[in-house]
Amino acid sequence: TCPLDFTGLRRLYDPSNSPAIDSSQTCQYIRQGLRLIQSDYLRRTSRFLPPLSSANSCWRSYQQLINDSLPNFDIRRSCGFQTSWISQGCMNITTSSCMSAV
Repeated sequence: TCPLDFTGLRRLYDPSNSPAIDSSQTCQYIRQGLRLIQSDYLRRTSRFLPPLSSANSCWRSYQQLINDSLPNFDIRRSCGFQTSWISQGCMNITTSSCMSAV
């Protein structure tokens, strides 16, 4: 299962009040939404990213959310996101515990 909680985005997004946007803007919004969800995950768990074993499940969860407003928009194929990206960070930093020692 995916440890990311996408329900927060569902509460923020009102598809009936959304302007028409092009594909590149859609991908940018999807990326920003993912960063917001990952920030919430960090706040809740002190981990920056979910485990790689949950990557497919997390993309499916995010896709289900997107399907509510953009039913024919495949977020990975349309935006070029790779499955592992949802679980890959930078400089091998995985938790905030090492940051508190600085």
